[in-house]
Amino acid sequence: MRPRSPPRADGRPSARAAVIFAAIAVLALGVPATMGAGGSGDRSPLALPPTGDLIPGPPGTPGSAGSAPTVPPVEICGNASELTGPATPPAGAVTIPAGNDSDLTASYQLAPNTTYWLAPGVHTLGGGPYAQFQPDGGDTFVGAPGAVIDGQGENQFAFTANPNVGAPNVTVEYLTIVNFTSGEGEGVVNQADQPGWQIVHDTVGPNEFNGSDPGGAGVMLGTDDAAEFDCLAHNGEYGFSSFGGSTQITLSDDEIAYNDAYGGYDQPGSAIQCGCSGGGKFWISTDVSVTDDYVHDNGGVGIWVDTDNAGVEIAHNYIADNYDEGIVYEISYNGLIENNTLVGNAVASGPQLGGFPDSAVYISESGFDARVANPFDASAFLVEDNVLTNNWGGVVIWENANRYCSDGSDQVCTLVDPAVFTLTSCAAHLGERSPVDYYDGCRWKAQNVTVEGNRFSFSPAAVGADCTAANYCGENGLFSDYGEPPYAGPAVPTNITFGQNNHFRDNQYVGPWGFEAWSQGNLDNPVNWTVWRANVTDACETAGDNQSGTCDSGFAQDSGSTLGAASAPFVASFAASPSTIPLGGSSYLNVSAEGGVGTLGYAYSGLPPGCASADTADLLCRPTAPGAYSVTVYVNDSVGGSANASASLGVEGAPASSAPAPDSDLWIYLGGGAAAVAVAGTVLALRRRRAGPPTS
Repeated sequence: MRPRSPPRADGRPSARAAVIFAAIAVLALGVPATMGAGGSGDRSPLALPPTGDLIPGPPGTPGSAGSAPTVPPVEICGNASELTGPATPPAGAVTIPAGNDSDLTASYQLAPNTTYWLAPGVHTLGGGPYAQFQPDGGDTFVGAPGAVIDGQGENQFAFTANPNVGAPNVTVEYLTIVNFTSGEGEGVVNQADQPGWQIVHDTVGPNEFNGSDPGGAGVMLGTDDAAEFDCLAHNGEYGFSSFGGSTQITLSDDEIAYNDAYGGYDQPGSAIQCGCSGGGKFWISTDVSVTDDYVHDNGGVGIWVDTDNAGVEIAHNYIADNYDEGIVYEISYNGLIENNTLVGNAVASGPQLGGFPDSAVYISESGFDARVANPFDASAFLVEDNVLTNNWGGVVIWENANRYCSDGSDQVCTLVDPAVFTLTSCAAHLGERSPVDYYDGCRWKAQNVTVEGNRFSFSPAAVGADCTAANYCGENGLFSDYGEPPYAGPAVPTNITFGQNNHFRDNQYVGPWGFEAWSQGNLDNPVNWTVWRANVTDACETAGDNQSGTCDSGFAQDSGSTLGAASAPFVASFAASPSTIPLGGSSYLNVSAEGGVGTLGYAYSGLPPGCASADTADLLCRPTAPGAYSVTVYVNDSVGGSANASASLGVEGAPASSAPAPDSDLWIYLGGGAAAVAVAGTVLALRRRRAGPPTS
């Protein structure tokens, strides 16, 4: 995949029409992405391995899957217990009344190290794109219950630091921030390179579709910044974005959902084709922690690590139903991807790539290098103990043969020795190996990657009708493409496959998996389980191999791993019966699940008040509050396989005067009035650029 330009950071204005409405609280719904049209090819249909139990490899403990979550670790959107601030001002706080707060937006109108309590109601910031709060250092902005900052479809930012003053260590908490018009590369909560911002217990979004501009990110993250227990949903470009040399970033316990859901970016036919949308992206950042998040139904990649990042931990997250890959790690270093659950990712984008196997986890020109920042004190780039179920594919390790420092597409260089390997020196000396090895030092390489202890399971029927071998569905891979000088011919495919210490091992595969090996143009791809695991013979280096593009060698992968014929679990049907009931009535939530290994377990979320989750496929629910609810069931098998589905349940009738409003309602601010409505999110199809057709 070709690189993108970095996000714009200069805050330049652009014309935008007002957004008509903005939701104050977002209920994230588990709506599976809709697949696009399938491709074509002459490859054989997918077939299960021979009937029977697991096909054993050498002794080992495959697919242990550590402590990957079986259900989302958090559900923040619409969760009053996480998003409701103090009902009275904190001691010493300055109260900001609801209404037009334009007299308090400039930094000189605020005092440093001050707590501001935004009273209940809708707060506006005045007219024009640059009407915004400009905090001073140490300020805290805390929302009362029902406090909303509304950008009126006109303001670009809710918060941003004054570059002439600086504002480190700002806290933004318990606020709902909607209807802002930040553009590509911008963010509604924008720390403007100031360190130590804490963005916690906030709802940021909807902030999308601003006239001709589909909107920017919900929050920007920089050095020593943290976003925790936030609902980052329905923003135009990303839920979050971080770029430009930031370090020590924490993204934890957040729900990141439905960003770029309208497909303003990268969708075929959309005006902006930048490969810059989805849950969120890190750009040139180090020492990053992404843990215990629920990342789902975004219109691009779930979590994207792109360009000269180093030391990014992605762990214990539930990443589901994103249009593109769940995780991408691209031209970056020293990652740790462990104990994540990935379900239903890349199902929409997979059929569109044409000759390239899409995947749940995509490692692109990335790996471990001891010369680069390594906060884990590791010796390999680890993808371990993850559970991957019914995604379009598994893990793909890829290296574009024609991607290197000074190739004209990335305006950055490798991090292995920044004083030596620069855009200028690589352009002048690229093919030289002595006395300085520019040939090696100017490349980002997929090297020292270990994929171990994961459980890969999928059923073509569960993924969908487009999931066929001709569409490259159900594959893992370790391969490159034939290149141009100085990385000519099979040099890069041979190195990534046999010479760069990349290993799959001790994994468990369930379902009809295939494997891409050596060259994208290898006519034997996908290689079967036997060839994938066989000892290396000629390492694809014979003249016949190189000329024909067919590799007869074994690849010595997945020692200690197993492959079995059992299918992954999937939900054949899930519905409420009846689906609409009066208050005081009851409904059964009925699940029909198939496949999986061993006894299936059930858990439910999004239930109405009065209903409790239980480990049963037939749950009786007697709601105690009216509303429109989206209930999600999570089905798990005995070895970590997971599937989910959602169903709607409507409860009609007036609540008792003392009963609280249900958490699953959405409150819509509309021209000064408020109305409660239930909204179901829909993920639209997007597409990212990928490698072209085979060249060998």
